Amino acid sequence: MKKSYYFNLLSVFSVIFFSTRIVMAQYTVSGTVTDASTGETLVGVTIFDAASNTGTSTNVDGEYSLEIPEGTTILRFSSVGYSTQNIEVSGGDGEEVTLNVEMQSDVANLEELVVTGLASSVKRENLANAVSSISADKLVGTTQTQTLSSSLYGKLTGANISANSGAPGGGISIKLRGVTTINGSSEPLYIVDGIYINNDAIPNGSNAVTAAAAGGSASNQDNPANRIADLNADEIESIEVLKGASAAAIYGQRASSGVVIIKTKRGKAGRADFSLSQSVGVTTLLKKLGSRTFTEETAEASFGSTGLALYNEAVNSGRGFLDYEELMYGHKGLLSKTNLSSSFGSQNTSFYFSGSLQEDEGIIKTTGYSKQSIRSNVDHRFSDDLNLSVSSNFIHSESNRGLTNNDNTGTTFGVSMVATPNFIDLRPNENGIYPSHPFNSANQLQTRDLFSNNEKVNRALFSANLDYNIFNNNSSQLDFRFTGGVDFFSQTNKLIFPSELQFEQASGAPGTLVETKTDNLNFNTTAILVYVYTPNGNLSMVTQTGITSFNNDQNRILNISNGVLGSQTNVDQAVSVNVDQTRIFQRDRGFFIGPSPGFKTLHFQCSTLVFRKNLKDGIMGLWKKECEGAAIQ
Repeated sequence: MKKSYYFNLLSVFSVIFFSTRIVMAQYTVSGTVTDASTGETLVGVTIFDAASNTGTSTNVDGEYSLEIPEGTTILRFSSVGYSTQNIEVSGGDGEEVTLNVEMQSDVANLEELVVTGLASSVKRENLANAVSSISADKLVGTTQTQTLSSSLYGKLTGANISANSGAPGGGISIKLRGVTTINGSSEPLYIVDGIYINNDAIPNGSNAVTAAAAGGSASNQDNPANRIADLNADEIESIEVLKGASAAAIYGQRASSGVVIIKTKRGKAGRADFSLSQSVGVTTLLKKLGSRTFTEETAEASFGSTGLALYNEAVNSGRGFLDYEELMYGHKGLLSKTNLSSSFGSQNTSFYFSGSLQEDEGIIKTTGYSKQSIRSNVDHRFSDDLNLSVSSNFIHSESNRGLTNNDNTGTTFGVSMVATPNFIDLRPNENGIYPSHPFNSANQLQTRDLFSNNEKVNRALFSANLDYNIFNNNSSQLDFRFTGGVDFFSQTNKLIFPSELQFEQASGAPGTLVETKTDNLNFNTTAILVYVYTPNGNLSMVTQTGITSFNNDQNRILNISNGVLGSQTNVDQAVSVNVDQTRIFQRDRGFFIGPSPGFKTLHFQCSTLVFRKNLKDGIMGLWKKECEGAAIQ
């Protein structure tokens, strides 16, 4: 009986041993994955064996190694931007098989992963929403543009991109889904490396003279530049534009007009790689509108006896007729831009640095735009499960924008030009004295030469992205992802209208100074758990849940001084001073839970907004509290 017991026990251990031996019979497949066109090794290529539900990815040298059960199987090689390949491989127990693979570029980009949510992505071929993608080479191309927003011309399907004016330094409006609001902004939400970028067009205060928004209109007609112009297009790796309703399901009410997701360039492992580019150009007036040809009869009919007298003076003196388009817009502006970047790093840490110097002159000789920026992107891998990416960007810009766009007082350059026949002479005499415009409230040449419209912006952007793999097995993976972003800018506008200007002399208090100071701080955080379940090689299910927060603090102070004393340029040196302050506080908190994009997602968001405080007239308050919850398909 005792012998039988030991015999049975030995039989059980024998069965377990040989069964384990059969299960553990494996061989190793290893090799290098390269680009078929360039021969460069590819990092992050996924190699998956559907039969054993095991996989791996290539390292920084493009190498991989995978242990799979003996026999014949099919390995799937996939990577963003490349066509997926299924390759058959076979081997015996303990054998080492070498398999080198060349990946072909996916011309149709159907294998490209599109970022459509806060932490998930989906292949373009499976995407149900309209998404446009722009790569770095398509964005910059061969011709340099002044700002990022102008670089998007003709590159976004279904986007309406228009210039507010031709003034240097920006002023571009982008609408992805048409005009969706009357008084609010219809601009999309911009996200740069996880930072919710402020793209407000801050008014400079010129409306105090031009009365462009007269008649009770709340529209901003001060010819402002939107702040997305601060970004350097040469530092951008890719742009994804989401135009579907799912963008609002993830990002809330700020994404009602679409989302523009921008990723900047990152460092690569290896020795230091430097890139220097220099572009020089000239900006000129492309096409003149032309001017009307007058006779004695038409001059008198249009401008009366004064017009007839001035017409005869131009003919009899031999001075002839003047080309005011050439006098105002004939300046040949010099354009110059210098970019220097460097990428280097080790297997665990990579760096990307970039600096830019830009100097642009306008076709109006007193206008121009200059910008200096520096960027630093650092990526560090603490372990196979923990990665940290940090981005920082510092920008200083200065622009002189002239006095253009809408006008109800006849003081801007364009409106003055309309009232200027070519037989009058508005140029200064030998003593530098400008004549008064006989048919308008302003001499546009005098305004251009003596008036000043200066804008200075200092901006700092900072973001941190943390990716931690909590656990990972053959069929399940749980990741924690945290993103934090800070966007701060300080904008100062100063407009000087000297008392000797024609329209200032006609006012009761000659001389106007306008000074605007705006400080804006955006702060956003996102914490997300992403669970991926892969029961087999053909099916993958993604669920994500997380919380988001967004804070916006903006303080804008507008000082308008009339009756400036002498040649003073301080706003307090005037007969009357009017001060207006606008405060904006916004606090958004949201949470979401649901499957990956394409499925129903529950989103809940609350926001509180209070704005406008007038220091002179007291406090005018408008409180707005709203919460929204939606299950969006």
